[in-house]
Amino acid sequence: MSPGGAIVLMILVAGVGFGLQALRASAVADKAERLGEDRSRYFWRAFNSREPRSIEENLELKGQLKESERRAEEERRRVQRHRDGLDSVGPKRTILPAEPRSPAERMKELQDLYQQGLINEDEFASKRREILGDV
Repeated sequence: MSPGGAIVLMILVAGVGFGLQALRASAVADKAERLGEDRSRYFWRAFNSREPRSIEENLELKGQLKESERRAEEERRRVQRHRDGLDSVGPKRTILPAEPRSPAERMKELQDLYQQGLINEDEFASKRREILGDV
């Protein structure tokens, strides 16, 4: 190969390497832009770096951190709404006290529970004394 041919070959190889380096840097810049970072800053950092992957990994970590912060903020807001007694739609819910039932109604319900087998004889007797004691 002639010296001129070798020089042309070296220029072609350097050009291909330069193109690949620019492509890698562009991919890093795209990722930075999706994360709201300065595209040109990350392009040139990746282009001039010997390890553009480390810059890309750094961007991935930043993305994960932003997502984690977003979730934490969302959870904080949900907890605050819960503390304030607000659901996602409206104001505080009011819980009304139950209307008092007569001892006869309570005895009827107790008898039904006992007949269905939902309470045993001891529980039935205990609640019966409680209801009759309220009379």
